Amino acid sequence: MSASKQPLGRPRPALGLSGGALGERDFRRFFCAYSLSLVGSAMVPVALSFALFAHGGGATEVSAVLAAEMLPMVVLLLLGGVIADRLPKRRVMVGADLLRCASQALLAMLLLTGHFALVPIMLLAALLGVGNAFYVPGRNGLMPQIVSAGHLQSANALCAIAQSAGTLVGPMLAGLLVAGAGAGWAIAIDAASYAIGAGLMLSMHLHAPCAPPRPATRMVDELAAGWVEFTRHLWVWLIVGQFSLFFLLVYGPMQVLGALGFSHVAGGALAWGGLLSMLGAGAVLGGVLGLRVQPRRPIRASLLMFPLYALVPGSLAAHLPWGVQAGCFLLGGLSLSMFNVLWETALQREIAPDMLSRVAAYDVFGSLCLLPLGYVVAGPIAALLGVDGALWLGAGYVVVSTALVLLPAGVRAAAAVPARA
Repeated sequence: MSASKQPLGRPRPALGLSGGALGERDFRRFFCAYSLSLVGSAMVPVALSFALFAHGGGATEVSAVLAAEMLPMVVLLLLGGVIADRLPKRRVMVGADLLRCASQALLAMLLLTGHFALVPIMLLAALLGVGNAFYVPGRNGLMPQIVSAGHLQSANALCAIAQSAGTLVGPMLAGLLVAGAGAGWAIAIDAASYAIGAGLMLSMHLHAPCAPPRPATRMVDELAAGWVEFTRHLWVWLIVGQFSLFFLLVYGPMQVLGALGFSHVAGGALAWGGLLSMLGAGAVLGGVLGLRVQPRRPIRASLLMFPLYALVPGSLAAHLPWGVQAGCFLLGGLSLSMFNVLWETALQREIAPDMLSRVAAYDVFGSLCLLPLGYVVAGPIAALLGVDGALWLGAGYVVVSTALVLLPAGVRAAAAVPARA
């Protein structure tokens, strides 16, 4: 084990505040900040969509605003990883939160005062995307500095639970606020969540030693060094490549074609929304499972669970009864959430601290870069194979790609935790 990594322990995981990651003061503060921002972020798409519709906009305007947020995040994500490794990670994340707070506060002001215009809204959405690009890699790199090594998996599991719960609570809360007070107030709450998050992070004490100062180097050289570290680990780049095609062939088309399948059914919107809620509920259960289960070979264990996600597109393609589909979505959400918990923990334990944010940036960028294209190709694939054929293609990809990734022994044994004496 590299001397730059923290010692690895395997304490018995705990769910209560007296043990596990929640027993550590700094992680509790981060967890509160992270949970608030997730709920706020999940409110924004609903609030903005209804605000745009109320002012005569349509799907094109909604897509333009969402794209304006996504584009700078994708473009700047790798730069965010370099900055987070070069500067103190907490400073980068606080700056990102303050930028996101300012963009959402200005957007809320526009909506509350009735000064509604598409271009300013897109510009503010772009600022939000810039903040996200610097926050995400910083968060992955900061985690080992706010929680002890033995509680990393517990911390990641709790973050996964918070993320899943945010996607369930945020849209519902946004709907209530839009109906009762207006979309501007939902955006204002999102802005406040970032301000609170920045304050909580400033109050934390980083107990893990930071990497020693490095000689000044060019940004492009640091980006290249991160790429070398990313490609040095077979299991890292191979699984990121698998998920890049997963978002292209499975997740993106499933989101489009799944909704299409319910669009001409009575109560179809409610039925499709219910399935997505089951996906989120499964993700919450996956996070809870991540609190209790600590396999000695986490990468192998996560890959063995991942084929359960094939039940999601498979149940739609087979036209199973809704109740059975709901169960399949529950298992799919559980498998993907558990995978993420074990994956992030393995990265935080195996990647050197001064490289972690850059590797995390390559991970997120590589995994998500084809997702927009996945939405686009859903129609052509369905035209070629039929809607059911496209969904079966996604289900088959999950199973076959996982089997292929598991073939190298180096992947199956990656990030293995030493047995206790």
